[in-house]
Amino acid sequence: MKITANRLTLLRIILLPLPCLLLYGGPSAKLTAVGIGSLLGLTDYFDGLLARRQGVTRLGAFLDPVADKVFIAAIYLFLVKLGFLPLWLVLGLLVREFLVATLRTRVPGSLPVTWWAKVKTTCQMLVAALIIALAAYPAHALWFYLLAAAFLGLGAFWVKLERKYRGVLLAFSLLLPGCSLFSPPQQFLWLGLLALLVTWFSAWPYLRQGVVYLKRKEMGEVLAAVAFPAFIVLLLGRSGSGWFLVPLIIALEFLKEGLRLLAARKDFGPAWLLAALSLFAYFLPPGLVSAYLAVIFIYQASEVLKCFWEKRSDLLG
Repeated sequence: MKITANRLTLLRIILLPLPCLLLYGGPSAKLTAVGIGSLLGLTDYFDGLLARRQGVTRLGAFLDPVADKVFIAAIYLFLVKLGFLPLWLVLGLLVREFLVATLRTRVPGSLPVTWWAKVKTTCQMLVAALIIALAAYPAHALWFYLLAAAFLGLGAFWVKLERKYRGVLLAFSLLLPGCSLFSPPQQFLWLGLLALLVTWFSAWPYLRQGVVYLKRKEMGEVLAAVAFPAFIVLLLGRSGSGWFLVPLIIALEFLKEGLRLLAARKDFGPAWLLAALSLFAYFLPPGLVSAYLAVIFIYQASEVLKCFWEKRSDLLG
């Protein structure tokens, strides 16, 4: 079977549940999750390489950015569920992803991917890997940080960053091993804050360009489209046994936004209604919250299937 960029991207999406499930195991299982997750993350580089050689397809242009967002959202929501990161921090990280994805459907000609967006994704993956490895083997924290520092140092010369930003990355890589002096919970928090800082720093070019094109009415629609998945994330701690529906709904939301961008559709559907219902659901008992999430999951799945059916000829042709 010929290896193509699209097949690698699909593999990254299909195998994502495996490292997530391994997070519930012991130290060896967690470290295995880091290894598998790292290999899946590397496919992002190789599918881009193959796409440049074999030619970019409509399906690949749709799947690749969606796969990255789904990967990050799933891993970080699991880190919240395991108690490694606070919900507010991960919510702040994901709101940036929702906002940029929504702005892309509104700005003429879309918003081009910047180098800082790629650095952001790498940082998010590195932070997640570090947190999991540190949770598994806290006694080896210094070695994990030294390995991460070496990775960042080499990456500073590998990617095409401006000299001043390269200096910042190198300086940070030298300071990173000092985090091993803190307790594990403090390390998790500082690493999470680092990912949050880089995530929002990378959003500035999109926000600066996107807001220029938006009218007041459109800005309200964008905020409603962001509020809905944000309130869904807030339900993670209130949904009891149905918590696993939250990452699934968020994955479907990213798929829907990607399909909407492909179809050049600017309508967001009943975004304010969904946001209001999701906020109201926060005050319901866990059993009812799970039932609400199940209904939203079915709704999201139907919307994705409808959008996919409309663009099937462009995606698969």
